[in-house]
Amino acid sequence: MDHIDRRAFLAVTAAGAAAAALAGCSPTSSRAAGSAAAGGGSSSAGLAATSSPGQSAAAGATGGPTLADWKQLAGQIQGVVLLPGSTPYAQDKLLFNPEYDGAKPQAVIRPKTTTDVQRSVAFSSKYGLHVSPRSGGHSYIGASAADGTVVIDLREMAAVDASGSSVSVQAGANLYFVHATLAGRNRTIPTGTCPTVGTSGLTLGGGLGTESRAHGLTCDRVESVQMVLPDSSLVTATASTNSDLYWAARGGSSAIPGVVTSLGYGTYSTTDRGIFRATFPVGSATQVLEGWASWLGSASRDWWANVHLDLSGGSLRPSILGVCTAGRELLALSSLQRHIGARATSTSHFQRSYLSTVQYFGGGTTSARAPFTAGTDLVRTMTSSAAAAIVQGTLAAGHRSVAAIVDPLDGAVHDVAASAGAFPWRSHQASIQWYAGGSNYAGARSWISAAHAAVRSVSVGGYVNYLESGVAGSRYFAENTSKLNSVHQKYDPHGLMHLPFTL
Repeated sequence: MDHIDRRAFLAVTAAGAAAAALAGCSPTSSRAAGSAAAGGGSSSAGLAATSSPGQSAAAGATGGPTLADWKQLAGQIQGVVLLPGSTPYAQDKLLFNPEYDGAKPQAVIRPKTTTDVQRSVAFSSKYGLHVSPRSGGHSYIGASAADGTVVIDLREMAAVDASGSSVSVQAGANLYFVHATLAGRNRTIPTGTCPTVGTSGLTLGGGLGTESRAHGLTCDRVESVQMVLPDSSLVTATASTNSDLYWAARGGSSAIPGVVTSLGYGTYSTTDRGIFRATFPVGSATQVLEGWASWLGSASRDWWANVHLDLSGGSLRPSILGVCTAGRELLALSSLQRHIGARATSTSHFQRSYLSTVQYFGGGTTSARAPFTAGTDLVRTMTSSAAAAIVQGTLAAGHRSVAAIVDPLDGAVHDVAASAGAFPWRSHQASIQWYAGGSNYAGARSWISAAHAAVRSVSVGGYVNYLESGVAGSRYFAENTSKLNSVHQKYDPHGLMHLPFTL
């Protein structure tokens, strides 16, 4: 098998049919987005707009910018300004999930330089317009195209500059581009698996992935953060300079008080990887979860595996997908089955180069838009009651086709203190993502609500990169919420940055 559609593995039903493609994976490259902006509807250089100033966002009658004001901004930046009514605007505001196609931001600005970002932030501040930064367009609740905001779409700023053991990544670069660039140097950083997720957005929320047990979260590799603050100043944050901003950038997600333009990471060397899969009998899900958790306690940190509970037609089938040191796949499979206490109904294993492994887990180098709904819970320990609750939560979907994906949170993730950054889950065992493909959003949310209820007694919170609407920030930041709020208020006292949760 050349690759796996990442959500195809999570959403493969008992009958073998695949559901929707990877949640949060956008097919739109920064180059394609740039071409769209140059298309029809442009009324002046750098501006795509309607012919009527009255349709401009927050026109002068409300004290907001007029079309002339937007034109002036467009003339001051190297990038483009896209306004409602133009074809480029209609194209560029789209996110991965079609659920949010009806979003109506005031404008979409596509900067090409940090100076463009500064001028865009200053303009938004002048007219009291909230700012929504966009890195890859993967927000689970459409936050990067929020109604009434100015979207600063950073995908034209996507340079990756590697030097020695470090790499500087502009905020618009997606995960696959970063991996492909670093592959030529046999280096990498730990990330999630979706190839078109924005590296910046993933990092700011933490960054779980197949390398987390060995090398930590994506945010754990951050050495520096360059960002434009609400007062339009450009600052760099490190562990010793603007350390409060550096702290917030390591897991604070949308509560970061500014627009991140680039991040510096420490890299590590790559090796070939072994990939293994195992499917277990229907009815063994609780046993698989408990055995998997036991296996994590003894498995090498270089081994990683997650559990997929795929529900179709009321039948729940558990499976495991993992990665390990090349040549150790059979050992990983046998030890897993021993801890689970059940023989898999099917197994497979093979080896790949590191970049081919990235492609395999990402389903290739890109992915198509697809509708989905998702939710999140976390458990401190995978006890028998926690495992049973997760199974109960999945089964609450009845005859819908849904999945629960259970990822490990141990290993190197535990090496960092919960107080070292905004990401608080440093002594916990597992993250649960509830996932339903398709456009029955109301039905999916009803199931996810039932799943939350099923695990309420064992859940301690959620992973902010799987953000849900109407949820307080404390669910994602736990004991770090108060400090994160203080940092946010210090730099953004007037609330310029769009915040999709309360702190």
